[in-house]
Amino acid sequence: MSPRAIDQPEKESYYLVTFTYGDPADPDFAFYTNRDQDVFPHISTPSLAVKLPQNSGLFEDGLCEIELPNDAFSNRLTDGHPTSPTRVEVVEMTRPLEGGPTATRLMLFVGDVVSTIRNAGGNSRMRKIKALPVKQFLDIPMGMPANHECGYTFNGAGCNPPGVGAGGPVGGVSTSRVILSIEGKKVTLTSGLTGTDRHPWQRGHISLDGIIVEIRDWDSVAADVLYLTRQPPTYWVGQTIFVEAGCDKSVERCRLWDNEQNFGGPGYAIPAYNPVFEDRP
Repeated sequence: MSPRAIDQPEKESYYLVTFTYGDPADPDFAFYTNRDQDVFPHISTPSLAVKLPQNSGLFEDGLCEIELPNDAFSNRLTDGHPTSPTRVEVVEMTRPLEGGPTATRLMLFVGDVVSTIRNAGGNSRMRKIKALPVKQFLDIPMGMPANHECGYTFNGAGCNPPGVGAGGPVGGVSTSRVILSIEGKKVTLTSGLTGTDRHPWQRGHISLDGIIVEIRDWDSVAADVLYLTRQPPTYWVGQTIFVEAGCDKSVERCRLWDNEQNFGGPGYAIPAYNPVFEDRP
C-alpha cells in the first residue's frame, strides 16, 4: 500500500550527488545521497554535506564544497596522485505535501572538481571536494597575447588535421608502451621510445583510464625513461599506457613539421617587402 500524502513530512528534501570520472569513452560513476535510505543507484550517506555557491548567474560564482566519508572513491580522489577530470552534479529531490511520494527534481549544480582536502576539518574520516560550476570555464579572454607561442593542440583542431594528407605533422606520433617502474615523476618503460626532431616526446603526454600526465622531458640516449610533470598512479606499473608526442609550441618546431602555414602563434614581425619603403632611382 502506498503511503498517504499526510504520512509524508512536508517538503522533505534530499540531495543526489553524482561524480563522473575515468575514461570519457567508458566513464565510471560514484553516487551518494544524504537520505537515510538508498535512492538507487545513489547510496545512503547521512554524513554527506553539500555547500552550494550563490546562484547569482555570474561567471564569478564560487565553489561548491562537498564533504564525504572516506571510501574507495573519495580516498582515490584525494590521495594526491593525478586523477582524470571529474564532473559532479548535485540534484535536490523535494516531496510536496500533496502527491505522496512523487517528487520534484531540481538540478542545483553542475561543475568540475578543481581541488580536494584529505582530512576535512581535521577529521581523518572525512574528505572535502571542491568544484567550480561549468560556466566558470566559459570565460572569454579580453585580449590576445603578442608572442610566438602556438595556441593549438598538437595534431588537434587548427594544427592542420588530419595530418599527413594535409601536409601537417607526419604520422607515427603516438604509440603504446608498458610501464616497468615508477619512481616519483620518473617513469621507466619496458622498451624505449625512438624519435628525432620530428618526433618530439617533450611536451607530449602519457594516458590511461582518462588520466593524462604531461611529459616534461625525454632523453634519446635513455630512451626508455620519461620525466613527467606529476607522479602517475602507482597501479600503472605493468599497465599498457598510451604515449603521445608533443610540441614545444614554437614556430621553429612547426617548421620542422612542415606546418608553418598553420602556425597558431600571433606575434610581431617585420614584413619581408613593403613598397612604401622601396628604394627609387
